[in-house]
Order: sequence, then C-alpha cells, then structure tokens
Amino acid sequence: MHYTFFQIPAIDPDAAAKRFNAFIQSQSVIGIERQFVADGLNSFWSICVTTASPGGSGLSDLSAAKKRTRIDYREVLSPEVFAIFARLRTLRNVRHAVSPG
Repeated sequence: MHYTFFQIPAIDPDAAAKRFNAFIQSQSVIGIERQFVADGLNSFWSICVTTASPGGSGLSDLSAAKKRTRIDYREVLSPEVFAIFARLRTLRNVRHAVSPG
C-alpha cells in the first residue's frame, strides 16, 4: 500500500481540492481517512489516501484494507450528529429484522 497526504484549507479550498480530486481519479484508491483541524482562519481538512502500491496488482492491498478496524462514528461525528446517526441505524436494523427475505 502507498499513502499520500493532503491538506485542504477551509478557506479558499478550490485549488487544493482540484489537486486532490485529480489525484484520486488517477489512482486505485483503497481508502480515504479525513480529519478536520479547527484552527480559526488556518482551519483545514487533513486527508490520508491509501492507494495500491505502484506497479502492484493491488489485490493484496485490498485484502489488507478489508482487515482494517471499523470506524467508531462516536469519535468521528459530533454528539448531535451521532445521536441522529444512531437513531437512523437503529431504525434500519429494526426494519431489516422484521422484513421478509
């Protein structure tokens, strides 16, 4: 696997976002992790892109990526957004449990 890191400024992100989008469209992306860094006018998105190793088939990279730990949305989302997420997840699970097939 290969890792590439990006910083997308919160203010005037267009140029950095264009470079990021061009990169991910040209690669075999396995995963993307992002974190917002709040620092007033210097706030930015920190992004790590995992791609298949250059020259490799990417098959072993994909199987390794599938073994990653699951995302803990309680840590990623704000408490208000997580409450909504958790309620929707519960409703979805209840719906799947009672629907035939």
